[in-house]
Amino acid sequence: LDISPDGQLLASSTHSDRVNIYRNTGPGFLGSVIGHGGRLRDIDFSPNGRHLAIASDGGHAVIDVAALPRNKTVNVPPRHSGGTEGPINAITYSPDGEWLATAVNGAHGSLRIWDLKADREIWFQRVGADTLQFSTNGNRLLTGDHATGEMRVWDLTQVRTRHASESVD
Repeated sequence: LDISPDGQLLASSTHSDRVNIYRNTGPGFLGSVIGHGGRLRDIDFSPNGRHLAIASDGGHAVIDVAALPRNKTVNVPPRHSGGTEGPINAITYSPDGEWLATAVNGAHGSLRIWDLKADREIWFQRVGADTLQFSTNGNRLLTGDHATGEMRVWDLTQVRTRHASESVD
């Protein structure tokens, strides 16, 4: 369940393969999204509310909510999978909307940050987590594992600096 930052849209999912999107005011149901690779695990609206990130057993997908046909179901394949590590359990946008973080839990888990403009992975850690959140300035990533109770704070300052210099080159 997630609500867009402006409070206008609501996205709900079950553990099946469907995300329903509703308008919070006016005529409610906007449409559904399926086909993103199996059981849903997490959803997150982008900071501008235009896109919705979906984490599932098959990977993650990003949809343009404004481009959804009204009252229809759209098939959206996953963009990137969790690889051999397993299903993507958690997904979150950076506060500026430029990055997307994904988490795979378990013994072979992973944390990844994706540059959405370049559509590529820019950071990877071999550690599992089932919940994650960026700090308000986007320079840290907080991760947690419900099974072990472990919580970590990752400093992303060097990642931001390196990524900024790579983008200029």
